[in-house]
Amino acid sequence: MGAAKRAVMVAATKQHVGKTTSCLAIVQGLLEKYGGTQASSSVGFIKPVGQQHVSVTLSSDLLVANPISLRVDKDVRLFREYFNMSSCDYTDMSPVVIPSGYTKKFLDGKISPESQIKSIKEAFKNIYSTHEFTVVEGTGHVGVGSIVQLDNARVASILGVDMIIIVNGGLGSAFDELALNKLMCDHHGVKVRGVLVNKVKHGKEDMVREYFSKALKQWDIPLLGVVPDAKFLESPSMIDFEQLFKTELLCGKANRLRHFTDKTLVAMGLRRFMERLRTENLSNTLFVTHASRNDIILGYGEYNFIP
Repeated sequence: MGAAKRAVMVAATKQHVGKTTSCLAIVQGLLEKYGGTQASSSVGFIKPVGQQHVSVTLSSDLLVANPISLRVDKDVRLFREYFNMSSCDYTDMSPVVIPSGYTKKFLDGKISPESQIKSIKEAFKNIYSTHEFTVVEGTGHVGVGSIVQLDNARVASILGVDMIIIVNGGLGSAFDELALNKLMCDHHGVKVRGVLVNKVKHGKEDMVREYFSKALKQWDIPLLGVVPDAKFLESPSMIDFEQLFKTELLCGKANRLRHFTDKTLVAMGLRRFMERLRTENLSNTLFVTHASRNDIILGYGEYNFIP
C-alpha cells in the first residue's frame, strides 16, 4: 500500500516576500525526494485563487482546428511549463481567477459563493487524487480574498490542508505580521505547520534562526528555515522586459535571463557616454536609449568588442 497522499498550502504575511519562489523550491525539493527532476504523478500544484492572469492555449488532437484560449493565474503557467506538469490540467490548477470587475459582480450577486467553492473543491480533488503530494499556493497575505469570501485561511479550511507561512526577513516586525496572519488561521481552524523566514540580511541568519525559533515556541510552531536575501532575484532580467513590453529581443537572446542591478537612461553625448564606460564599473548596468541614437548603440557595440 502506498504512502498516504498529502498536501500543504503555502501562504505569506504580505506580497513580495517570496511565496512563489519558495513554492518553486518546495516543488523542486519534492520532485527530488520522489526521485526525479521533472513533474509526474508524484507532485501536483494548484493556485485556487489568482489575481494576475495570463492567457494560455489548450490544444489537442481534438482541438487542432479550434484551439481554446484559457485565462489562468500567471504563476500556474510558470509551474506547469517549468516543471512540465502535464499531469495537471490548467483548468484544475487555476479554478478561480479574479480579474478587474470580479469583486463588483460578486457583491452584486452575479457570482455565488457556492459556485466558487465548488470549482475550487473539484479542482483540488482532481489534482490531489492523482498525485502523492500537492502544493497549494495562496495569494498575497492570509486575508487576501476576504471580500469575495475566498481568503487563504478559508480556502485552506475548505480543502482541509495545513499551512506554511512565509515571512519577510527580520525579527520584531516580521513576527508582528505573522501574528496578525495567524489569527485568521486560528479563526478558520487551520493548523500552521511551520514558518519560513525569507530575505534575511547577510550576517543576520544565525541571529534570526535562534530568536525566531524562540518566539515561535509560544505557538509550538517550528521554524522551517532561514533564507538569505538574494538581491539579484529582485533585479529585472531581459525576459521580464520582454513580458512587460509584450515584445521579443531582436538579438542577444542568450542573455534573456541575465539580471541587471542598475538601469541608466542614456541621453548624453557619445563622448561622455564612452568616458563613463571606460572609467566606471557598469558591468551589470542596463542601458536604455532612444532607437534613433545610432551613435550610442554603435559606440557601445564597438566598446564591447575592443580586445
